[in-house]
Amino acid sequence: MHISIYGKGELSPKIYINNIKKISAAFPSIQKEFYDLLTQLVKENQFTDKRFSKAVDFVIKNYKYPHPSIADFISYDKGYKLYTYANILKMNDTLGSSIWHDYKPVEIDGISKKV
Repeated sequence: MHISIYGKGELSPKIYINNIKKISAAFPSIQKEFYDLLTQLVKENQFTDKRFSKAVDFVIKNYKYPHPSIADFISYDKGYKLYTYANILKMNDTLGSSIWHDYKPVEIDGISKKV
């Protein structure tokens, strides 16, 4: 399981417009329909201002082809991987008992997991 550090939220119009301008400046050959679909998917995926800004910056800095795909923006995320108790037991077998000090417990929907 993965939890985003950005959470879910709503993208503000000002941040959205500023980032669309950045995409347009970096990739001038992108057509209007791309932005329409990007807008829809960013809303569906509940991007926050910070996540969208970071995604745009990442794609601009790292994309090498004529223009990126929508997936290059939508797939951008950073987060924490969660482990079940069974996962931690397996890790204990391979890494040793220090594993219990290396990961912290969190509770999600009433279930304790380690991160």
